[in-house]
Amino acid sequence: KVGMVGTRTAAEALLHFLAKHRRLPVVLDPVLRSSAGTPLLAGNALPAYRKILGLATVLTPNLPEIEKILDRTVGGFRDAIAAARDLSLVSGASVLLTGGHFPWPGKRGVDILYDAGAVTLLPPGRTFLRRNPHGTGCALASGIAARIAAGDPLPEAVKTAKSLLERHVAEGFPSAEGRWTLYVSGRTSRPAGRSGRRPS
Repeated sequence: KVGMVGTRTAAEALLHFLAKHRRLPVVLDPVLRSSAGTPLLAGNALPAYRKILGLATVLTPNLPEIEKILDRTVGGFRDAIAAARDLSLVSGASVLLTGGHFPWPGKRGVDILYDAGAVTLLPPGRTFLRRNPHGTGCALASGIAARIAAGDPLPEAVKTAKSLLERHVAEGFPSAEGRWTLYVSGRTSRPAGRSGRRPS
């Protein structure tokens, strides 16, 4: 799983590694900016980064990220589906366009999976919609990578990872800044009394 790359040196090193290991499944979460808007990928890293996109198995951009990659505005939900398709065609990777930033009524949190020419819409869990959770993109991509490593086909890996993410949101707690923070543990069931409390 690849998240923030940051610098040109890191991007070129990653590109070199992935080019040598083309059979390695790669889940790439294209982290381009922080939630506060701070750029997290240097401008001079873009040429190598765009080549990395072509070596990924699945890309997991959010709305601002896919707009940046495709250099176009996504104006509605149907346009978002088209953007996921177009990014898949350009990169050769499957695309999971995450819906946490969707501004359209009834569509926030609806993820769009474009895989092997097919579109699958994955609705959000109820807890996700009640919170404004931080870190969901990273956790979701990591969950997908873990399930692919376990042998799941991509659609099943995405569905399982999304289900786990909903549990992590439900077990989360408010940070000092007021953002809802995920609680990720190795447990297979919710720990008693944990939901909504900061872990000790």
